[in-house]
Amino acid sequence: MKTIAVPLALASLALVPAQGRGQTAPADRASLGALVLEVRLLRQAIEKQTAAVVKSQLLASQLAVQNQRVVRAQDAVDRAANAVEAAARKQDQLRGSLADHNRVSADVIEEPRRSQLEREGETLRAQLRDQDRTVVRLTTRHSESEKRLATEQRLYEDLESSLSGLDRQLQRPGS
Repeated sequence: MKTIAVPLALASLALVPAQGRGQTAPADRASLGALVLEVRLLRQAIEKQTAAVVKSQLLASQLAVQNQRVVRAQDAVDRAANAVEAAARKQDQLRGSLADHNRVSADVIEEPRRSQLEREGETLRAQLRDQDRTVVRLTTRHSESEKRLATEQRLYEDLESSLSGLDRQLQRPGS
């Protein structure tokens, strides 16, 4: 009888823990399920937050680079405007010199002096034609520089708007 009692006692001990686990399992499973869901939600929130932070850092870097491009474009516009102004001043001076020259040469009758004044007049007219072309070329360059500046400023504003939108998105509750 002693040989039957030991295996019977071992079998009953083996069943007791199984019954104990079975009775608490539904409550533990519900808690475990809620915990798993919470961990998944936290992981998703962290991944979303990390992606947003990376994107905001990228946008901020792009914004800094774009700001440098805007500054360079503005400098190019300023240099082109200064060049146009200087060329226009020289053009006005040449026109004035040519007008003065024409007044002086109209009164000269002596042939050697008249021939010299005609050559000087041709030189002034050639210089004025060259200066006219220079003013047109510089004005075109200035106009192109202004267009590039406007494009760079639009890109800057777009990046700034994207960064602001991302900032608003990050500050919304539940984001």
